[in-house]
Amino acid sequence: MLKDGYRLLPGNVNNKFSVSDTIVATFFRAPVSSVYFVYLSLSFDIIIILATIWGIAASLTFDGQHELALNVVKEFLFMMVVLILFEKNNLYKIERIENFQKSWASISSLWIFSSCLVAAVVFLTMARPTDDLFIYAYFFVAGHLGILGERFLLSRLFRYCVEKNIVAHRVVTVGSTALAHKFASHIKDNRFGVKIGAIFDDGWIEDHAQSGVTLSKGAGLDAISQYCKSNSIDTIVITLPVDDSERLQYLIQQLSVQPVNLRIFPGALMPWSDAGCYASIGDIPGVQLMTVANRPIDNWGIFAKFLMDRIGGIFALVLFGPVMLACAIGIKLSSPGPILYRQKRIGYRNELFEVYKFRSMHVNCCDTGKLTERGDKRVYRFGQIMRSLSLDELPQIFNVLKGDMSLVGPRPHMPEARAAGQLYCEAVTEYALRHRVKPGITGWAQINGWRGPTEAIEQIKNRVACDLYYINNWSLSFDLVILVKTIFVGFFGKNSF
Repeated sequence: MLKDGYRLLPGNVNNKFSVSDTIVATFFRAPVSSVYFVYLSLSFDIIIILATIWGIAASLTFDGQHELALNVVKEFLFMMVVLILFEKNNLYKIERIENFQKSWASISSLWIFSSCLVAAVVFLTMARPTDDLFIYAYFFVAGHLGILGERFLLSRLFRYCVEKNIVAHRVVTVGSTALAHKFASHIKDNRFGVKIGAIFDDGWIEDHAQSGVTLSKGAGLDAISQYCKSNSIDTIVITLPVDDSERLQYLIQQLSVQPVNLRIFPGALMPWSDAGCYASIGDIPGVQLMTVANRPIDNWGIFAKFLMDRIGGIFALVLFGPVMLACAIGIKLSSPGPILYRQKRIGYRNELFEVYKFRSMHVNCCDTGKLTERGDKRVYRFGQIMRSLSLDELPQIFNVLKGDMSLVGPRPHMPEARAAGQLYCEAVTEYALRHRVKPGITGWAQINGWRGPTEAIEQIKNRVACDLYYINNWSLSFDLVILVKTIFVGFFGKNSF
């Protein structure tokens, strides 16, 4: 099916829906990442190991034989040995989680080695009675069977979720060359849930019945951007010959602004992964690719930031509710016109949205597109008070609760904003990279003093540099540091006017 200059790949056609299909369609509106199975596997392993440790401790202390038994177990030597060995042997890779037949032997040998090691350490250092050996053996065997059963069920669950499209790693490729054909042919039979949604290019029109892919002409970067906005994409794979350096460099520069993983399929330079090669967590399993850029915030980070924004937004609304009410009354008494002002700003993925602010200017001066200056005559007296304390920004809490913004992130700018007469996007080459995350009420640039007017190119360059530093080093603790510093710097900074 031709759409917007590219071909969508044909999916499985099935007009019969089972009960399980109905349940899946109800509870899973969009596929989830296979990364969650890595965390599931790790969580279940820890639970089983802790249950084994607790069982040993409870048995040894039940009859009062050994007072130090529980303290020895609390060292978690066994748990640490198992987890480290599992990690070192790639048992937390999707390729091993999916294939129980190839992983059970490694799981068994590492569990037995860890059990013998810990039992030896305990009995040699603590001079324990040999009767306790049966207790250790019993729970180590029980834990062994438990972890094998858990991994077996998890592999079956993973395959079921892939079959039902609950788990999918969604990919688009750029460059419909022979490399794209090779990549698509391999992915078609991929058992890890990798799905190619579309192939983009500006040439080489041909159908490939074997791979089930139909390529088409005329898809530019705008079509790729629009497709990524309309569909939840995990990775963009560039399938061009590595000797086409000029085109590769151009595509990398243009596609790096997308908030997804960006990879290059190098063809013969890097063969398909074999049993000894595993994809990094969050990458495409089953194939080796060259990393160009990673998505700025991973799946768990997105979920954690979502929770912080919603909980923090509600808390901020309750905390600043009286202040916002006072501002609304002050606006009505000071200047005729609406209380709130809606302004177009550039947000996530370069999309425009309306940001909410308390109106601080006279009604006939609000839509000039000109940035506020110190001593700006368009701002009425109460508006100056609000702006000096940054209180005019408080309604953006509603933007956070709506999902347009985050509590912390690069500040959203007007499309027509300029620095020394130049549009921001023209003044700074990397400007679009700041739109890979949601804009925020406050940000790293703001607490470092880079807010207010941009009369020189250097000012917007420093602001963008701070924004990119935040994106590249994001963490929840970083967000919390920025929020705390905003109280002392953001609200009362010298550039608040």
